[in-house]
Amino acid sequence: MLDLFRSLEVDIADRYDLSLANFANGEEYLNALSQHCRKDKDALAIQLLNDFRKGKLGTIGLELPPSNILRA
Repeated sequence: MLDLFRSLEVDIADRYDLSLANFANGEEYLNALSQHCRKDKDALAIQLLNDFRKGKLGTIGLELPPSNILRA
């Protein structure tokens, strides 16, 4: 998910007060965020996924548009 946020230039630092820039992967980010927020990693991972699902991290499309739209 971290790679998706980076590729779409989504900055979740506004919501979680911790930038993605200094982390190589999602596990490192989750560990640091867990220490930063003083929450259990599992609970924080669930919160992050729920925020993603509810659109609290911004509008992110996971599917490509139909091919006939791409040709136009």
